[in-house]
Amino acid sequence: GIVSSAFWAGLGGMVKSFNQQYADYEVDMIEMSPRAQKQAILNKEIDIGLVRFADALEIHPLSSTPLTNECFVVAVAQDNLLAQQEVITLAALRNQRFSFMRRENSASAALIINECSQAGFIPEVGKEFIEPTSLMAYVAISQSVAVVASSFAAHQWEGIHFIPLQEKIPASLCAIYDNNSCSEAARLFIGCISSQ
Repeated sequence: GIVSSAFWAGLGGMVKSFNQQYADYEVDMIEMSPRAQKQAILNKEIDIGLVRFADALEIHPLSSTPLTNECFVVAVAQDNLLAQQEVITLAALRNQRFSFMRRENSASAALIINECSQAGFIPEVGKEFIEPTSLMAYVAISQSVAVVASSFAAHQWEGIHFIPLQEKIPASLCAIYDNNSCSEAARLFIGCISSQ
């Protein structure tokens, strides 16, 4: 199971590397929300889920392994005054309108809202999106801000500027799986891609 932003975090290269090392196995991918992935793993419908860091927290009885080393960054339209900042704090976003991935599909929004609360404010949530491409397209044409994984910046987005956050909030891509019933192929896959 994968979240669609997994490819921006290098999933394609990870799968190619696995295919080269283990030609006898075939990787099949199904795009699913993190919640659906967790249920599918428990139902033994998929072997592994690929989710963002926030969705790999508090997942007992499942286990997780980080696959990338990413933090959150702030995405704004190029004409937003914030785009002049080289680095920004969450507190500096206090008066901004936020856009997120839909909270029922991603725990990252809840993580960012909690981090904003720790910084002394509750963010105003303007829009929520199912697809990350829709989120980024909206940010490009609005004065809304989005806090997204740093791998989003590797993609070419027209009209978007990314600003590193001073706070280092993890946004890594993680593998989630059932350690008690993980197949040999799944263990090889996790081992291969987590070593890159």
